[in-house]
Amino acid sequence: MKYHLVGISGIGMSALAILLKGLGHKVSGSTKEKNEICNFLEKEGIEIFFPHKKENIKKDIDFLVYSTAIKKDHIELKEAKRKNIEILHRSDALNDIINLHKKNILITGTHGKTTTTSLISYIFFKANRNFSTYIGGLVPFLNYKNAKLDKNKNIIISEIDESDKSFLKYSPYFLLITNIDKDHLDFYKNENDIKNSFLKVIRKTNTNGKIFLSLKNSFLNKNFLKNIKRKFVYITSYRDYKENESFFKKLKYLDYVISYEKDKNNLVSIYKNNKKILEFFPTLSGEHNLINASLAIACALENKISKKVIKEALETFQNAKRRLEVIYKDLERNIFILDDYAHHPKELEAVILALKEKYPNKNIILIFQPHRYSRFYKLYEEFKKVLKKYKNEINIFLTPIFPAGEENIYKVDIFKLAKDLNLKVIDYLKDPENIRNIPIFSNSVYITVGAGNIYQLAYKLRDYLKKVLTKKN
Repeated sequence: MKYHLVGISGIGMSALAILLKGLGHKVSGSTKEKNEICNFLEKEGIEIFFPHKKENIKKDIDFLVYSTAIKKDHIELKEAKRKNIEILHRSDALNDIINLHKKNILITGTHGKTTTTSLISYIFFKANRNFSTYIGGLVPFLNYKNAKLDKNKNIIISEIDESDKSFLKYSPYFLLITNIDKDHLDFYKNENDIKNSFLKVIRKTNTNGKIFLSLKNSFLNKNFLKNIKRKFVYITSYRDYKENESFFKKLKYLDYVISYEKDKNNLVSIYKNNKKILEFFPTLSGEHNLINASLAIACALENKISKKVIKEALETFQNAKRRLEVIYKDLERNIFILDDYAHHPKELEAVILALKEKYPNKNIILIFQPHRYSRFYKLYEEFKKVLKKYKNEINIFLTPIFPAGEENIYKVDIFKLAKDLNLKVIDYLKDPENIRNIPIFSNSVYITVGAGNIYQLAYKLRDYLKKVLTKKN
């Protein structure tokens, strides 16, 4: 069979392309412009067309695959319909691949999917297990790719997307829920719609499987657990477990609680109910990553991976690109440049707290690019609250909103937020010279934050810093 993937240079589509190619299918794709992902796909023997045009849709294509980001009037979709080529949503193609495997580990939630999927995959990798994986980020242990196929199709570890409700198509064996939060209100009617959609996925979980769940930083409270009629494992802090032990004991379907505790020396202890089962020094910062690690630990133990291997994996793990990724470091002047994908108010706060924890004695300069007009409009007060909370502790700059293909029907812009909080806007794309408005300090951490193209600024800032610091010498 031959598959053509529209938007193949995207993180989800490129992972799908690798899996399809591994299954022996012919794969082609199209994209607006070449990026680093195109380079490794072409090395895999995948033909890529630039840009999108109807001539890319050849007669030998059996399936055209598109994502939610592709509009219905896209030129290649229209041509595929004209030629009677079967059209699949990305989630349907991924579901077909997942169903080829004997078991699956599926990870969902509003935040932390990619980090948790990467962690579990890395633990399986360190344990020398055969596994397939589909990850929403480029990871070091796969040579900065985002997928691999196990020819035996024993088990697949994959994140599944809640943003467009496509996660309702899957039937998990092991289901990991990092959190459930208010987001993607262009697809969800309200908070009840979000809650009920997650409950539908939970009910689709195999009765012999298990659900691993954290509600930390979610809009739902623990009473949500009473609605879960599957065997589940709850993830929380050890303090929360001790304070609510009597509540947990009353839950009919609870298998056990995995909790975490970190001391002043950065040593993390993991407990199964009241019993300490593991200690490790994490490579990741922030409580949100303790939750991700605890989910991964619980899932690995259920899959009979030894504690020794789990500990080694957690202490050597390098996260996916764009997750507190270090772009540049000048150890002489103690300057670091980082980049992170955070695009929700809760994620933004988690990044700030992780930076304050990891770099307690450094100046922090954060440059934030909101992602999507709809999210910025619907979560405006939440964004404002987070930035206001920390604007006197760290240096904050804003950039214009990244549209992600949306029309600005809400008539919003970044300047209202900047005015409300008395923050500066740096439009580096409109005028590259605006980068000069970012102050240069020694003993500092600079971080670009957002799900759009803000990462480009991290590299431009690196080059600018090198130039300025060389002149100073």
